[in-house]
Amino acid sequence: MVTRQLLQSLTLKTNNITTSAGSNGTINPSEATVDHGSDQTFTITPDPNYHILDVKVDGESVGAVDSYAFDNVTEDGHTISAAFVYALDHFTFASIGGQKAGTAFAITITAKDVNDNIATGYAGTGTLTDTTGTISPNSINFSNGVGTGKVTITVAQNNVVVTIYDNGVQEIAVNFMFENNRL
Repeated sequence: MVTRQLLQSLTLKTNNITTSAGSNGTINPSEATVDHGSDQTFTITPDPNYHILDVKVDGESVGAVDSYAFDNVTEDGHTISAAFVYALDHFTFASIGGQKAGTAFAITITAKDVNDNIATGYAGTGTLTDTTGTISPNSINFSNGVGTGKVTITVAQNNVVVTIYDNGVQEIAVNFMFENNRL
């Protein structure tokens, strides 16, 4: 009788793990209650045309991993979160040439996916640099995968190279030439 009462009064301790998936992806399972001392694995899945930007466990980055395992869970309150970003593969520049130093000129840059399609879901701001160090403004805003604007390069030099960088993707345009103080 004592053994039966003792077993009835014992309950298995559980620990909660809270998940938080950003827009454009999921973490499965979406929440977890884990038996004390047990393991729990989570799968991180981006939506189509997105990839994992970062996964954080208990507030610390573990990188862009597609799964994470909590081993021997003995504490309550663990967290796992994931951020997702549009799967941008590369940029392309529309032809640029024959520009005069110090004069603003139009620039068009297109964000592309791995299949070389316009990444219409891509919006953001790309950072521009050039080999003269004088490009202004030094950023371009994208909407529906296309960034347009006017920029100025104030130093005349041959073979000016313009680079755009965003979300870990970089592209270089090398089609600038100066002739008689022209880009």
